[in-house]
Amino acid sequence: MCLLGIALMAACNPETIQKRDFATEVLRSEKGRKIRGIELGKTMEAARQLETAELVSSSDSSLVFREDVSYRGRKVELELHYNFDQYGLFEVQIDVFPASMSDAEKCFLALKRKLTLMYGSPKPMGQGWRYTTFSLTNNIVEVSLHNESRDAGKPFVSINFLEPLDDEL
Repeated sequence: MCLLGIALMAACNPETIQKRDFATEVLRSEKGRKIRGIELGKTMEAARQLETAELVSSSDSSLVFREDVSYRGRKVELELHYNFDQYGLFEVQIDVFPASMSDAEKCFLALKRKLTLMYGSPKPMGQGWRYTTFSLTNNIVEVSLHNESRDAGKPFVSINFLEPLDDEL
């Protein structure tokens, strides 16, 4: 009974919940096959219906959404870019704009932990990390995570999911 109480206290630690909730809220996925509940290869209309953020822009090959989430009680703006070709959704870029540079580093680390749980150990990629997984059609999907704050001159973390065509690898 004592062990159950300790486990419940650890599970209810606000620090643990906040970190887990932030990364899950951004990615909206527990498994590696979907990004924010949407599979690569889906049509533009399917992505438009499944994404719950506010649509702010669209063209014949892209959709852009915005949404605010919270990190440790502070607002974080998300900008979500969905790109399509004749085969469907092939790229999702999630731009994360935290309130401060220190929050950007903490958000980056929270997202890295979540992506590592989803896709396994990453490989270094410049100033960030690269993961690989497979789409539902068994194509390679590259997932990259970067803290771009220094280059951008403002708090900015990016996550990119890309299913390149075979000749783009």
